[in-house]
Parts: sequence; C-alpha cells; structure tokens
Amino acid sequence: MQVRCFNDAAATVEKLAQDWLELADRRQQVHISLSGGSTPKQLFEFIVGSSYLKAIDWQHLHFWWGDERCVAPECSDSNYGVAERLLFRHTDIPDENIHRIHGEWEPEKARKQFARDMSKALAIVNGFPQFDWILLGIGEDGHTASLFPGQTNYFEEESAVVALHPQSQQARVSITAPVIETARRVTYLALGESKKEILPKVMRSKSQALDFPAGRLHSIEGMTEYYLDKAAAQGLPPNLCQPA
Repeated sequence: MQVRCFNDAAATVEKLAQDWLELADRRQQVHISLSGGSTPKQLFEFIVGSSYLKAIDWQHLHFWWGDERCVAPECSDSNYGVAERLLFRHTDIPDENIHRIHGEWEPEKARKQFARDMSKALAIVNGFPQFDWILLGIGEDGHTASLFPGQTNYFEEESAVVALHPQSQQARVSITAPVIETARRVTYLALGESKKEILPKVMRSKSQALDFPAGRLHSIEGMTEYYLDKAAAQGLPPNLCQPA
C-alpha cells in the first residue's frame, strides 16, 4: 500500500491528470472506473482549463463509474452527468469509450446492463471483470463506491448490485467488493479536513478495519494507493505519508 500526500487539492488533481496522460501515451486501451464526489469535479475542471485537455489522447481511455445514483443524467446528482458536463463534452473522446450506468432506468435493469457491459468489455479474472484502474472516494463513514459499513457483502458473487444509501434510502447501482479487489490498480482519493477523522480508522491494518469498506478493499494482485492532501492526512502518523 502506498500513501502519497500532496500539498493541496490542486497538486493532487494535477498528478491524476499526469497519470491519465501517461496511460494514454501507451497507445493501449485503458479502462478507468471513476468515483463521484468533489475530487473528480476538481480534476475535470483542472483538465479543461489546462494543456492536458489537448495533450491527452482520449481515443485510448475508456471511462466507467464505480457507482451511480438512480437519477437521470441531467440531474446534478448524476456522476456521469457531472463528468459529461464538466469534461467529456470538451474532448474528442469517442462515444463508445464512455460506459455509463443508466441511472434513469429501473435499478435492477440498470444493474444487469452494467454487469453485462463489464463482462463484454473487460477481461474476466477469477470470475470478475478486471479494471485497469479504479478511482474511489472515502466517505466520512468509511464507505466507498456505494458499499456501506455494516451492509457490504465482501463475498458477493455478482459484479454489480443495487444498494440503498443508509440515510436517504436513495437507490444506487455499484460495483461490488470483489470487482475492486480484482482491479490492477486501486486509488483512494481523500481531500480536505472533512476526511481527517475517518482516515486513521480506515487505514489501520486490514483486520482492524473490517467495518470500513474503504479500509478493507485493496487490490489483491495489483497496487493499492491513497492520494491525500495535507488537510485530509493531518491525523495520520507522519511516517505513513510519502511526499508527492
């Protein structure tokens, strides 16, 4: 596990943009699963306002989502909708490289279609689709994607599930724990002081973090890393963070 600490949010999203550029330059098809939340919004806005917008060869990048709220893409809650408005409409990315979850559909129908899409486009490893890179957020309760403490089946046999938010009961479609663990690379993103309380809890040893999906779920055979800014990391032991 690698923990990389950046001075601020701007430095964090610039590193993500650099990572995308390097992946696209390999001239191979790369499948990236995006998270929702504020960090991707900052990343999208940074790219559009920078030279990365033209420098990245979008033909080689495929984008998916770790979860989606069951709303229409026009809704401000839609993870896909945010990405389309802030980033994709400004690029020349092919339509077929965007693999969205149909949040406007009946949830079970959207789940089944998402699972079929993954099984067709991605390599299957130990029975689950394998992403090249999964970007994940960390909720203040320790959830990630739409996998919530006390509700997550870590041994789920499906690649996608319908989950309900514990407080709002809003339906969501989410990848499952085994899909996260099958990925080649898993990166957790946490920025700002609102994350300083939960991070020490989720970053304890795996056996001590069982109640927190964001602490338990790591890539089994690949790389797991945390991209944090100083505000989020201030509650962690100083020797845990690698300066970025």
